[in-house]
Amino acid sequence: MNDRSALAGIGLVSVAVFSFLLWLLYLRPQTAGASDSLAWVPAANAAFNAACTACLVTGFAAIRRGARSLHVVCMLGALLFSACFLAGYVVYHFDHGDTHFAGRGFVRPVYFSMLISHVVLTAATLPMILTTVYYACGRRFPDHRRMARRTLPLWIYVSVTGISIFAMLRVWA
Repeated sequence: MNDRSALAGIGLVSVAVFSFLLWLLYLRPQTAGASDSLAWVPAANAAFNAACTACLVTGFAAIRRGARSLHVVCMLGALLFSACFLAGYVVYHFDHGDTHFAGRGFVRPVYFSMLISHVVLTAATLPMILTTVYYACGRRFPDHRRMARRTLPLWIYVSVTGISIFAMLRVWA
């Protein structure tokens, strides 16, 4: 597969995922009566984000030390934990709908600033992650390295703000 086709596919997948999430949260008719059986999912998602962050930081440290095998394992772990998060997010929000933030005062603009940056950077980071992985799988390490330098800090930010958003919703829900 040539780069043009692969990158177009990555773009299409990214747009499809983000479009589905927008539909799920804002356009899908809400169903009555969310199930309490899924109340544990947001905490699990925060744990997936924390595990992803740990994998990203450990993987970065590993590659800086020249430990390529550990780097690969950590990055695959980060992908797995992010995929688990996405699955949990979809299942929970399909049942529960959007969670409204009830905080007042100074914390409200802090929360929404964090949420907006999280959502926007999530949309930007997904194709970056997939492109970084594409370059690594193609053994195009100079391209992988160049892309990873941009992707890693954004992916960490998205993971950490995901945890922070969960915590803020729990405190001010």
